[in-house]
Amino acid sequence: MPPKATEKADKMFSADVVAAVLCSTGITSLSMKNYEMMSSLDGKKSAYGFQHDFRSVIAKAKELRARVEGGEEFEPVASSAKRGPTTPVSTPSKRKNAEVSDADKTPSKLPSKKRATQVKEKSAMEGQDKQESNAVKDFKNCFPEDIDTFIKGEAAWEEEKYV
Repeated sequence: MPPKATEKADKMFSADVVAAVLCSTGITSLSMKNYEMMSSLDGKKSAYGFQHDFRSVIAKAKELRARVEGGEEFEPVASSAKRGPTTPVSTPSKRKNAEVSDADKTPSKLPSKKRATQVKEKSAMEGQDKQESNAVKDFKNCFPEDIDTFIKGEAAWEEEKYV
């Protein structure tokens, strides 16, 4: 595989663009030599692979050729400079010696979302701590009052059964 001149040498074009190039040059078929040259330059795909891939491109080139011969005009996309006038961003000039009103002195900025989120998270964590402390209290109450007697009886039963 021949070395590439630059990293930007790998440009990709759509099948329609390649078909338009073939149509404009008058070529609506490629020889095996052309596919072999493509394979050599690519270094990855075989000549038969290129031949298979170019079937749809050549068909599109033939279709474009018929449309051009039929007198169809193709309108290009307008360049970005011609699409429409853009208005430059203007910055207002500052007044000299202007009196500052009370409304200008007070900030009109609302509390940031970050601060509001922190407050919500803090209150949620406090609520979670309360729930956990209640869970510990409730956990103690979920056992029957005679649990000690039951456990001792269980131990005695195991000694009788397995000893």
